[in-house]
Amino acid sequence: MNRLKEFSDIFPRILKFQILTHLLFIFIILPSYFYIRTFIVSLNKLSVIDNTELLRFVFSPLGIILLIISLMVIFFYFLVELSGLILLTSSYQKERLEPSFITILKESIKLIPKFLNKSIIVISFYFLLLIPITSSVLGFNLFKKFNIPNFIFREIIKNPIYLIIYSLIVIIFYYLFIKAIFTFHYILIKKEKSSTAIKKSFNLINDNFKDFFDTFILRILKYLIIFLIIFFLSIFIINFTKNISKELFTYSIIFLLVIKNIILTTIILIFIPLEIKFLTDKFYEYTKINKRLVVKEKDKYNIIDKIFSFKKTLIFTFISMLILLNVLFIFVPNFFNNSFKTKLIIGHRGGEGVENSLGAIKNSIDKRIDYVEIDIQRTKDNYYIVNHDKTFKRVAGINKSASDMTLKEIKKISLRGEEKIPEINEVLKLSKNKINLFIELKGKTADKKMVDDIVKLVKKEKMEKQVVFISMRYSVIDYLKTRYKEFKTGFIYFLFLGDMSKIKADYMLFSEDFVTENHIEQIHKHNKKAIVWTVNSPDSMKKYLDSAVDGIITDRVNDILRLKEKLDIRSDKDLVYDLLESSLLDKSNS
Repeated sequence: MNRLKEFSDIFPRILKFQILTHLLFIFIILPSYFYIRTFIVSLNKLSVIDNTELLRFVFSPLGIILLIISLMVIFFYFLVELSGLILLTSSYQKERLEPSFITILKESIKLIPKFLNKSIIVISFYFLLLIPITSSVLGFNLFKKFNIPNFIFREIIKNPIYLIIYSLIVIIFYYLFIKAIFTFHYILIKKEKSSTAIKKSFNLINDNFKDFFDTFILRILKYLIIFLIIFFLSIFIINFTKNISKELFTYSIIFLLVIKNIILTTIILIFIPLEIKFLTDKFYEYTKINKRLVVKEKDKYNIIDKIFSFKKTLIFTFISMLILLNVLFIFVPNFFNNSFKTKLIIGHRGGEGVENSLGAIKNSIDKRIDYVEIDIQRTKDNYYIVNHDKTFKRVAGINKSASDMTLKEIKKISLRGEEKIPEINEVLKLSKNKINLFIELKGKTADKKMVDDIVKLVKKEKMEKQVVFISMRYSVIDYLKTRYKEFKTGFIYFLFLGDMSKIKADYMLFSEDFVTENHIEQIHKHNKKAIVWTVNSPDSMKKYLDSAVDGIITDRVNDILRLKEKLDIRSDKDLVYDLLESSLLDKSNS
């Protein structure tokens, strides 16, 4: 109880520090970083660095410079955030004035030399691995773009060996994280070097493992119970109000949305500082240091300090502002409008059936979906066939690539169900006036020659309006859009560096991991369409059918059509219910 009372006393200082820190990064650090990143990319003489160029760029001198700058920005954020919270919680004394924000920044910058040794490599490597490896388990993190992509994570879950290895790695990393948890306390309070601080943190946890573990588990259980109570209460309210009046139902959901956003904001602004305070108290308890850290006080309080000194007024204003902003956001018409867009349904690799086969495309034609996506590669004798992988090993047991074989040799290959590998000419003739095509220019043979040859074939069939050319190689898209302006194009990516406004593509095709409101908003802002791939789970299908994306690529055409038909006949009340429930419970929007 005393700790909570002390935390409530120090909270205005912490809140002010966090607001100032986030303002510093949002309005100064991050815009500067993005400007520098764009400038460095432009020096590479490429407007966009795509997936195929990314590895080469990273190991180039410019790429190494950008990587170092990126790591410095991330490291500086952690340094300022952690050191500031530790300084505030460890130096707090009622009778003393707080340190100024500038003082905390100076103290944080002073720490940098302590990391300029071999330990910085260990710490950087640790954080770079910890974020993506563990975030896929947690499902919620501040660096969502850096987590393991969903399509890779699904493969890990499917394979028991991969899952065991992955689980062991996660356990090891969390164990190391707990062991090194007092590193920054040793650096800030005891003025130790980073390498020494890591060792001493390990020893301190070893000496007090039982007490720390018991306390830590107890805290986790408390938070888990609170979360479960809120979660099940939300589910109960949603289902209860669904069966009563539409007005009460809508207002109940809006209320829950507001509460959800307040809780998430509270986690960031209160939960993390509270845990830092807990760790700081434990550090003093375990090390038996009686004297608190002394940090230079500010000379006098200013008007901002006086505002933040009124705790009750501050908390009331803070919650009122959150409620007002959330309610205004919810009533913005765009909140609902995005979900009424017609979604393109695109059959992945031809749709259901043997992938990239005429049979799969025929099935998609029968289902009357909008598009099928196919992959084309060039043969040894300059013909174009439809195949996804680098070789035919997975689909036919032949470990050779299309470019190593002639068309005659490839035509002898039998796929599952006695299907044959089709030529692009066969696909065009089958699809003409029946179904539209996303044609991916694939692999090492995706070049200007491929563009010229395929465009010629499409024009011969008079199918210009039926075809969208897509590729992971931005140079191919750039060439195509520059020379053949009449064609629609799409850029496929896991990650790219560059200015979206300079991308000469009509469609942006990205994996589920990039589906955020902000990312889709940026795509639409530049008059492009957002296509998400590859969506196969029922939950994901429902989520994206009710989202702002313009199209969905899937292997399971039958499933998504059945679901779409079911969703299309929803009543207005059910539609609002689904939209708001998704917004309330969906972790990826967090």
